[in-house]
Amino acid sequence: MSSLALPESIVVAAMSPDEITQLWNHVISRESMLTAEISRLSREVSTFRDDLLNAERDKERLFTEGVACRNALTAREAELNHSSETCTTLSKKLKDAEEECMKVKTHLGDALIQTEAFLQTARADKKKLEADIDVLTDKNVALENLLRLANTSEKTESIDVSSLQSVLELLQCAASGLQTVVTKEVSVTDSTAARLVDANDALQKAIAERDELEASSIASAARRVFFD
Repeated sequence: MSSLALPESIVVAAMSPDEITQLWNHVISRESMLTAEISRLSREVSTFRDDLLNAERDKERLFTEGVACRNALTAREAELNHSSETCTTLSKKLKDAEEECMKVKTHLGDALIQTEAFLQTARADKKKLEADIDVLTDKNVALENLLRLANTSEKTESIDVSSLQSVLELLQCAASGLQTVVTKEVSVTDSTAARLVDANDALQKAIAERDELEASSIASAARRVFFD
């Protein structure tokens, strides 16, 4: 039997045996309910304690992961800063290369204009030289006719045939020399103009493609060829 005490307000002596039995059964039932409730609460406390331990372990795991993430973020930030500095440096180099290319492009443009003017002058000189050649050719023909006449004339003794031949040879050499000079001068000028145009086109392409190395190479080559 249980050792629970009856309420003081109950006068046991005034109760019948049945009432005492009912009261005792009620106490026993109530005790069983309380025992079951205590067991349930004990299980819940045990579950809560397990959840708390799991939460503590999760907290430690999350803390470790957080530290790792923070370290990774710091490293990534350092990489980004380095990349940013590298990009800034490359951007400055590219800008400097573009400025250098623009300078060379300007020089090439000026040289192209000067070369075109020189080419026009050379062509004008060529026309003048060709006119001189025509004059020399006419004189050559006249001297040949005179020489032929001197060889067949009855007054051969009054004409110095050897002198005429020397003059004729001198005129022929002069005409040949003038023709060579005209051909060589125009050829060299045309070649220089073509090289300038090719260099300018290549430089334009390199600038359009933002090829720093190619543009710098073209600029250096152009400077050596046309300005050094």
